[in-house]
Order: sequence, then structure tokens, then C-alpha cells
Amino acid sequence: MSSSLNISEIEAQKENIEALPGGRSVSSLTYSLKQHGTHRKDLLNQQRQEFEDEVADLDDLDDPLEVYVRYIRWCHDSYPQGNNAESRLLEILEKCTTDFRDFNQYKNDSRYLKIWLEYAKYSDSPTEIFIYLAKKEIGRELSLYYEEFAKVLELRQKFSDAQDVYHIGLQNNARPVSRLIRSSKQFELRKSSQTTDRSDSEVKRVLTLKRGSNPSPEESMPATFKKSKISVFTDDSNLRMADKLFDGKAPSKDILDIQLRKKENVFTPRPWSGEILEQIRPSSSSSSSNKIPVYRDIGVPVEEATQYEVHLTSPNEISTIVKRPGKKPEQVHANLDLIYPEHGEEVSLVELLMLSRTKNMELSSQVHEETLPTQGDSQSASYQENARFTDTFTIPLKDDDTTTFQPRNILQSPTVTLYSKAANNEVMSMFNDVSKMPHESDFEDDKSEGGNSTNYDEFVTETLHKAPAKLPTVQDQIVSSSHIDSFGGTNRNQPQVVDPLSEKLREKLLSGISPPLETYPGYNNTKTHFIEAIRKFRSITDKDTKIVAKGSSGSIVNFCGDEIFSLKCELGQGGYGYVYLIENEVGMLKALKAETISSNWEFYILNQLHRRLKHDPLVDSRLVNPESLYMYKDESFLILNYLNQGTLLDLVNYYKGEGDTVEEILCIFFTIELLRVVEQLHRVGVIHGDLKADNCMIDLKNTFSMSEHYDNKAHEANEWQSPRLVLIDFGRAIDLTLFPEGTEFSSDFRTDEQDCPQMREHKTWSYEADYYGIAATIHTLLFGDYIRVNKLPNGKYKLQNSLRRYWQLPLWQPLFEILLNPYYNVDEKIPLIDELKYQRVRFEEFLKQNSAKLGLKRVINNIERDVYKIIPKRR
Repeated sequence: MSSSLNISEIEAQKENIEALPGGRSVSSLTYSLKQHGTHRKDLLNQQRQEFEDEVADLDDLDDPLEVYVRYIRWCHDSYPQGNNAESRLLEILEKCTTDFRDFNQYKNDSRYLKIWLEYAKYSDSPTEIFIYLAKKEIGRELSLYYEEFAKVLELRQKFSDAQDVYHIGLQNNARPVSRLIRSSKQFELRKSSQTTDRSDSEVKRVLTLKRGSNPSPEESMPATFKKSKISVFTDDSNLRMADKLFDGKAPSKDILDIQLRKKENVFTPRPWSGEILEQIRPSSSSSSSNKIPVYRDIGVPVEEATQYEVHLTSPNEISTIVKRPGKKPEQVHANLDLIYPEHGEEVSLVELLMLSRTKNMELSSQVHEETLPTQGDSQSASYQENARFTDTFTIPLKDDDTTTFQPRNILQSPTVTLYSKAANNEVMSMFNDVSKMPHESDFEDDKSEGGNSTNYDEFVTETLHKAPAKLPTVQDQIVSSSHIDSFGGTNRNQPQVVDPLSEKLREKLLSGISPPLETYPGYNNTKTHFIEAIRKFRSITDKDTKIVAKGSSGSIVNFCGDEIFSLKCELGQGGYGYVYLIENEVGMLKALKAETISSNWEFYILNQLHRRLKHDPLVDSRLVNPESLYMYKDESFLILNYLNQGTLLDLVNYYKGEGDTVEEILCIFFTIELLRVVEQLHRVGVIHGDLKADNCMIDLKNTFSMSEHYDNKAHEANEWQSPRLVLIDFGRAIDLTLFPEGTEFSSDFRTDEQDCPQMREHKTWSYEADYYGIAATIHTLLFGDYIRVNKLPNGKYKLQNSLRRYWQLPLWQPLFEILLNPYYNVDEKIPLIDELKYQRVRFEEFLKQNSAKLGLKRVINNIERDVYKIIPKRR
């Protein structure tokens, strides 16, 4: 015997060889076992692709089943170990059995039946497979079907059922009859020596179904089967098999669903009487399957037992130490003694504003007359004389300013304004310089008539010739605002800092836009009326299930236009409101964002984005659509289109529940989606400001018709543009076209790990918010956990978690570097649109080369198929 047929080589690896009913070719087996390394992998991939191409063109063949027969035989020869991740044998068997189950010419083809029998081998409920075949009349005229069915029943000691199977096969004249008779006689001999019989007496009814009573052709196939090693579950012994399977009804679409194999994890319903509910005990270590909690901004009430201690922490800063019983002390960068001067008394911000104005008027004359002191003297004098916390700094009219001034460094705390002569001159220069102005929009058709200046509550706005700005603009889309002049500055080296979340600032900006917000489609302003609806919503919403009580009068929403809606359930909540699923009179589902602080900012931002991106429908479709807004004095209600496939956070939690993380190939696909959208947001002058996994909705539709090969061509006919991410929650978004070039931002809100380091360190920020948000979202996908970073001695930021060695490090490392350190050693903060595009193209090229090999389409198909297992049950 030649060395190529050396039996010893097979003997050494026999535990890795799966036995086949018809045996294996020794030569083919030896050849397969000898092949190793990259060359073998490339060769097998090439051969597999040839078979896949044949399978894609089955419609032109006289015998399409023959292609699958050769494909499966090749899989047996090339992968002796049987089904695994490399061979994908089960996937091939499943596709073959599904494709031809309703082809009459193959119902009694022995080749097709043998494929079914091999498929059943991977099921932990093979009896149900045979029952399914009987109802579909597959193998009805073949002895092989009855022989194999009887063997399965015999192994389960159901001898009477097995005997019925043989008898029915003989009645149907299954071929070859002689072999079936011989098998039946051999069974009778074995049966005579057995004393135990676990049969269901009416099992034969399923095999005696008359022709024409078989189930509908839409019956689905099982998703995936794994070989069971230990039987851990049996059906209720009081439920007869005939009663369960042969009631004359067609099998349900979930007859062989994968969830049925997990029914041992589902409790059988029983009366509550006498039951004891076990209490959940906190565990010392968190389980890997714990879901990531969605962060919610929750306001902290001021309790009577709360104590405040005001400290002058530096010449430039005042802070308050808040002490609550049972909690750690908390430092607030504001003087709370101004707001709560006495027990039980609270001073409003309007009153503080009036006090500030009075003080300003008293000191304004001194500012003009005194010379500017040194920085140290100025700080010391201010520190000794006056350090007050104000919400708004009001600037008196100043017609003549002869004092030269070089601004100092911006104060670290954005919530404390220290009054001094230097600060007054700096702010005065901000409001009297109009050298930085944005482009006027073509929308701006309301021109001021007469005069060169306009007085808005003592704020001076000079109307001069406007110099063009370098902010991103879209000439036909960006609105104009008469209040933009208020943010001018004389010092280009010192960027202006504003609070983008200030409601007063937003109101001033929106009051001056052209065209006015009242002309936007769907805008309804009834701010003269109170509604008090959210409190009623909360009272009828179950705290645990988030489902709204049916039939409750409070669930009817009849104050949002002519339509009447009913509340279904709570979808989410934030710092100022809740998002509900609502249904109109014709059954159409919408999302309702109800906010306890009446706001029209998100409605404005979304409308502007859809206007500015109308030239790019692919990106435009990846933003949530605002349908209408209803403004009341106390609350506002924004109606949005509803996406029913959950968020990226839902997807991550689904994988965590299965003890796994999201496949890297899918992470790459969603990274491309996210980069593409953020590129265009920055290009048209908008910062999202709150990017994270739970603000990215999944929208996967019609993905089964996509090609195996990823295509990044940006046209609507491209099927790969159908699966997408949709961004939501633009409540913290910033329209940069309403601010001068170089404006930076700072706001005093509660931050967490998903907010950029600049926010957490109380520094100014701009585009960093979105770049860090992208990094946080990708980190959640890859690791299944929220992002955490360390600050290095050189000032850079680095992920705490290390990237896995087997990931595509040449892709991930440069991307995280630019997202975490976008302006390292760079003074000017401009949008990194070209850099993001370069990174995105690198990811796209990787998918174009590897998507078919790594099964991207299959992964996306699985998500679309299992989407209702991914989203929370209440939806």
C-alpha cells in the first residue's frame, strides 16, 4: 500500500473523524488529513465559493438538488470532523432542506430524504423532525423513512410506536418492500425480548394522514440544532404524544423553533395559591450576563436635612459642599447660599439677575475710570470684594470704551462668574465686537428697517457689514439669527465660551431665526395653557414592565392635533421627560417624547438637519424624523417616527444574555454607519452632543436579498444601503451656524463615563463630544461594556481595556487614537471631516474584501430574523 493510504495516519486522528452511514473513501480521507496551513484554507474557500455560485443559479438547472448533493459530499470529504464553524455543514443542510421541502419531485427522492436524515441527526428532538416529514409527505413512499423513524422510536423504548411505523410503511407499499419486510421481522425479534414500552398509543395517526391534509407550504424550518449530550428535560408525562402532535391541525410555524429546545428554562404555569416568591439577593460579583443599565439623568431634590457649606476655593472660584444624611459630601461649583439664603426660603434666578444688574450699575462708572490692575491684584481685590454666582451676566450699555484689555485665562468653572473690572472689560469686548459674523442664509427675508443698532433688554447689537465666517454652512439651508452678534469677540486667540444647554440662550437664538420657527410644518405653540399630562402618564405606567394600563382614561392623548392617540408603553426616559410608544386610530405606531420642561430645541435641530441634508438622502434617512411638536406652558410633546428594532444597546444586551459579544465584523459595519452620519452632521454645522449606544436605533429591513459581498456605493439602488443606524435624541445638539467661528462650549450638567473627558474635567469642548461619543459606542459594541479611559502623563487618553490580539488592530488602533485625542498638540479646533472619512474608507475596503468570507450578510440576516428576541418584551 502506498504512503498516501497509510492507515496509521487515519488511526491517529480517528477521534476527529465523524462516521458516515455509507462509509468514507480512505484516499479522500488521507488527503484531507494531510492538508494544513494557509494554502489549504485558501483552497477550501475557493472551492466553497464555486459551490455557492452554483447554488445561486439553481433556477436554470434540471436537477438543482444534485448541486447540494455534491456540495454536502465535498463538505464530508474536506471536513472529516463533521459540522463546526469551518465546515458550516449544518447551515448547508438547513438551506437544502428548506429550499426543496415543497418540491413534489423530491418528496420521494432518496437523496433528499438522506439529507433530511443527516439534518435530524443534529436535533435533540428527532421525533419531531420525522413527524414534520410525515405531515409534508416527504419520504412517504420510501422504506428508508420508516426504518429510520422506527429506529429512533426503538432507542426511546417506544416499541409499539415503532411497530406502528413499520405497519404503516408496509400499507403504503414503501419501496423497496422486501427490505422493509426484512427490517420489520428483525424488529419483531428484538421487541419480543423487551418488557418496557413507553409508546404513545396513537402515534400512527400522524402517518395515516390523508393526502391533502398536509400543512401549508409556509411552514418554517428550525433555525439551528446542536447535538445534545445529556437529556435534561422531558415533556409532561400526562400529555399524550397523539394529543400534542396529531390533533388535525397544521404544525405551527414555530414547531421546530430553537426556543422549544430551551423550554426546560420556562416554568410551567400553575396557580399562585401557596406559592413563595424568592427575594433577589445582591451578589458580591456581577454576572457576565448582566445587562448594561441605561444612564438616566435624575434631579436631586433639596432635602430639609441637607446642609450647605460655602467655600472660596480659589480667588477665581466659589463652591458649595452639600452634605446629605447617609451620602458622601458633594461639591457644587456654585454659591447655593444665594439661592437658599434662609431656611425654607428660595431666591429665583430672576431675583438674582436683578441683584446682579443693580450691582453692575453701581460699579459701571468705576470700570471706565480705573486703570486695569495687575492680574494678581485684580484677582485678590475681586476675591475680597465681591464673588457672586449668577445665572446670567447682564451688560449695561457702553458707548465709549477707551480701556485696552488683554483677556485672562478663562475660569475653570463655567457656573461661577466673578465680577471684576477686568472681567467686565472682557465681557464688554465680547458684546461690542462684530468682527466675527456668519453667512446670511437665503432664508433670511426679514430685514430690519432703519437705524444701525437694536436694543434687546440692554444688550447692544450693532448692525455693520458682516465679514464671512469659516463655520460650516449650507447656503440654501442654514437659518440666520439676529442674536448671533451677541457672541462676537475681539481676541481671536481666546475663543468665546457659552453654555449650549441654557434655555434662555436657546430662546434668544430661536426668537431671531428667519424664517421663524412658527412657520415650520408641524409646529404648534399653545404656551398660554397648562396641560399637566406627564404626571397622569406616570400614574398609569407600571414601574416594572413599563406597560401602560389598558382602558385607562389617562392613556388617551387627545391634545396633539386632530389625531387621537393611545399610550402603549414607556420606551425610555431622560433627565427632563419620557418617551412613550403611542398608537393612532388606524393602528399606526409613533414615538412620543414628553418633556417636563417645554422645549422646542430638538424640533428645530431635526428640521434644520433634514433641510440641510436634503441633497444626501442616504444620510438624511439615518436621522429620526420629527413629525410634529405641541408646546404647552409646562410641558411639550414631540411626535417622532417609531423604529421597532431596538438600539445598539439592546443588541449588546442580547449578546450578553447569550454569554457572548457582538461579532467584530458586525461592529465594523456599524462603525462605518456611525462615521458616515457624523461626518455629514459636522459638515452642515451640527454637533449631536450625546452619542452613545442607546441613541443609535437599528433598522434592518429586506436584508435577505443582499449580496454576500459588501458594497459601499452611495446610491439608493444599492441593497447594502438598506441596513442602517438611525440617530435619535438631539436634545443636547448644537447648531454651530448660530455661533461665531471658534466658539467653545461648557455646561454644568451631571456627567458620566460616556461623556467626553473635557466635560467631566469642566473644560471647554466642541467636536470632542461627538468624537468621544463615537469611541464610546464602538467600545460598547466590542467589549459589551461602557467605555473607560486613562489619562497618560503626556496628556493623551487611552482605553482602559486592551484590544484583543485577534481583532483587526490596524483598523481599530488608529481610529481610537483620533477619536480619543482629536486635538492633541493642536490649538485650532476644526471638524476632522477628512480624517473621519479616511478612517471610514479603510473600514469599507476591509468589508469589501472580507464580508463574504466572514459572513457579514449571515450575521445581519440573523439579527433581522431574531429582532423580536433582541428588543425588550414590552415593545
